[in-house]
Amino acid sequence: MKGKYFEELEIGREYITRGRTITETDIVLYSGFSWDHNPEHTDVEFAKNSVFEERIAHMLLSLVFANGLSASTAILRGTARGYLGLNWRTLRICRIGDTLHVKETILRKEDSPRPGVGIVTIGIEVINQRSEIVNQGERTMLVAHKPQPGEAEQPWEFVFTLETQGK
Repeated sequence: MKGKYFEELEIGREYITRGRTITETDIVLYSGFSWDHNPEHTDVEFAKNSVFEERIAHMLLSLVFANGLSASTAILRGTARGYLGLNWRTLRICRIGDTLHVKETILRKEDSPRPGVGIVTIGIEVINQRSEIVNQGERTMLVAHKPQPGEAEQPWEFVFTLETQGK
């Protein structure tokens, strides 16, 4: 399935992902690859006596979930041409057993100085099973323009800046 081109993205359109439950395995794996072994995540006895009263997920684990869940919508599959940045806020903690889903909203679209792409800002909310927003942010992407009828899609590169080569 091909994602949407710049012209096909509608401001205000929302995309809702399926849910994903945080497991103990997720926390153990994240601790291992991030090297974040703080006891509020990894030590049951420590966590019982903490303000949280149980182990909690790493704050960035929900961002990792948001990234994967967002990709599952495929709205930019094959049309994303660059990643310009992310603004992110953590509003609540996540615990083992919380089920998260993502709501993405197309917030803004604008022309780009790079040929063949437009700039799209997507609002992101990570929502738990109690309908509480646990994280929110925005990501800014470069998205391909739709080829004109009879025009082949242009070769492309994935970039992280608006600057063009040679400048």
